[in-house]
Amino acid sequence: MKGTLSMWVWIVGGVIAGFLIFVIAYTQLIGTAGKITEQRTLEQYTELKNKINDLCWSYSESENEYRIIMNENVEGIYLTNNTDREEKNLQEKILSKNISSGDILCIKIKNQRIRCSELDCDAKMPFIGAVPEEYSLSALIDKIMNRRKRFEYDLSLVRKDYVIISLKSEKNISTASPTTTEEPL
Repeated sequence: MKGTLSMWVWIVGGVIAGFLIFVIAYTQLIGTAGKITEQRTLEQYTELKNKINDLCWSYSESENEYRIIMNENVEGIYLTNNTDREEKNLQEKILSKNISSGDILCIKIKNQRIRCSELDCDAKMPFIGAVPEEYSLSALIDKIMNRRKRFEYDLSLVRKDYVIISLKSEKNISTASPTTTEEPL
């Protein structure tokens, strides 16, 4: 009887240890995937800045297109003339399709300081970023299943006296998990 009891203690202890290792590994994987998607978003922000700067130095009526895909942690991308004043109510401005203008391109990511880059000329663009869904059963299921939201914006860039950036289309996409997507997040 003593032998079988100690064997069961080892089995139960092994199952608990295996479960703890699995939970720790899963948590680390999710954290790493989140950092990778954040880095991809920052790379796309830099690419957008470079495309605007290229148009600043090109001929009038030059055009370009760009697709930016950002994750749910991006509160907003916008233009300003003053980096000392952080934009408030970004979600409201995104939903109402307000236009920002200036020679500084800024990105705000949740729980991080705002990042801004100076442009070579003035530009105008709508506020873009992640807008969370209202509370619903599908939003709750997506959160439980760890489906990440992605926001995709197709932009049209045109050189006039300044660079005009307009929305061609926007989409809200759910992904099954942060590690299974092939497109940049």
